[in-house]
Amino acid sequence: MSDFEEKMKTTKNTLIDKDYVKIRKDTFDSMNNVIKETKKVMEFQPKMEQLFNEVNTFSKSHQTLEKENKNLEREVKALTIRNQNLTK
Repeated sequence: MSDFEEKMKTTKNTLIDKDYVKIRKDTFDSMNNVIKETKKVMEFQPKMEQLFNEVNTFSKSHQTLEKENKNLEREVKALTIRNQNLTK
């Protein structure tokens, strides 16, 4: 994208008429490269969103399991104390 922008800055010989725009070949090539890269990004975006959603789901699941584990540890501790009191 930066290459394309740089080419656009240096392209002074742009001719425009009613139906056509004349630009330098290297600028045109840069524009095509930007279009190709944009298409790749657009094709890659759904995959990235799916991966993000999977990671997010895993993260939430992990947090839920951590909370459950802490609650179970508290319950075990409370039951251990209760058991000791009953033993006494």
